[in-house]
Amino acid sequence: MINKKGKGALGSLATSQRTKNPKTINNQSKEKTMLSDNPKKPKQPTKKEACLTALINVGRAGLNTFQANDIYGDSCLHSEIAAFGGDYGIVACREWETLTNPHKTRCMRYWLSNDDIPKAQKLVNHWRILRGEKALYEVKQ
Repeated sequence: MINKKGKGALGSLATSQRTKNPKTINNQSKEKTMLSDNPKKPKQPTKKEACLTALINVGRAGLNTFQANDIYGDSCLHSEIAAFGGDYGIVACREWETLTNPHKTRCMRYWLSNDDIPKAQKLVNHWRILRGEKALYEVKQ
């Protein structure tokens, strides 16, 4: 079908209306809104960063899974500890403990050795910088 102007069926529509899909227009405006909200606002720490920071901060006292849950909401501390050893070479020290609750629950307590603390601090600093925060620790070389 050719209209009066000889441009075909879409001839009466503006160029932007002919080339833009309404779904694309909506997605583009959402992206602009998300990017323009606050471009300088740093991202939230990852679970790995929160775990490693907590381990550094508690020192030799260490963490068990219940404390990790209280501090940063982690219920799988053992998995994070295993990932640090396998992925980053940061091997946590560990020992079994029995909690003084009515059920006498046994759980593992984890802490970082003095040799692994600088590695952990360097890694936390790296993650913080990647997400737009300042380094948290001064790492001794």
